[in-house]
Amino acid sequence: MKLLKIALMTVLAGSLAGCVLNEQSFNANRKGIRDRPDLQAQYLAWCENRVKYTRIEMKRDVAGFMHTSMDGLPQKVCGRMLRGYLSGRMQYADLLALTRSKKFTPGMISILRAG
Repeated sequence: MKLLKIALMTVLAGSLAGCVLNEQSFNANRKGIRDRPDLQAQYLAWCENRVKYTRIEMKRDVAGFMHTSMDGLPQKVCGRMLRGYLSGRMQYADLLALTRSKKFTPGMISILRAG
């Protein structure tokens, strides 16, 4: 489980955490990005590239955690993260717990496991 936390920490949350300074900007950015398909596409391309070049062992762990196959894993991981963020299901507290405490909140688990 420790390996899984490290994998998800670096691959998934790092992308959003790097852009978020505080809760206010986290929520404000959500509204702006929702109406900008070009920014969504930029994020997805960047995120998918990071997942693509992650070690195979980590990708297997992430796929198992998400109850999905390795086929198209980068698209699934990044798409779920983006949809969770844009829909409001991912809260600032979820991201903080993952980036600071390396703990998964029920909300984050739900987002990653959602199909």
